[in-house]
Amino acid sequence: SCHQVVTLNGHDRFNRKRAFLLYLNDGWTDEDGGLFTDEEDLGHPHYTPGWNTLLTFRVPRWHLVTPVKADKVRWSIYGWSLDEQPSDWEAFVSFVTTKPLQTLGIILAVIAFFVALHKIAPDPPTPAKRD
Repeated sequence: SCHQVVTLNGHDRFNRKRAFLLYLNDGWTDEDGGLFTDEEDLGHPHYTPGWNTLLTFRVPRWHLVTPVKADKVRWSIYGWSLDEQPSDWEAFVSFVTTKPLQTLGIILAVIAFFVALHKIAPDPPTPAKRD
C-alpha cells in the first residue's frame, strides 16, 4: 500500500508538528461565540470561525474555544502535520553525534559512579589457604 494509517494515541511513531483549522461558518460573528482563543499570545487574541478561515499554529500550544452562544452548528475541518519520531537507536546516534560534550560528561559520570561504588563495597578478601 502507498499510504499509511496514522493514529495519535500516545504509542505512535509520529509527533504533531502543526495544527490547522479550516472554519466553514458563513455569517458567523464574535457574538455567536465559538471563538478560538490563543492563550500563549499576549492579549489572548480571539479568532472568529468565519467562512473559509484557516488558522494554523505550532503544537503544543495552549488555547481554548469559547462556548457557542448562537443556535447554530459550528463547522470546521481540523488536522495536523506530522513528523516521524526517530527510533531509539536513531535518537541515541543523533544525541552522541550532535552533543559530544554532554555524551562525554555522561560517560565520565557513569565511570565515576562505578569507581565510587567499588570503593564503597570493595571485593571481599579472599581467605588464606591453610596447609
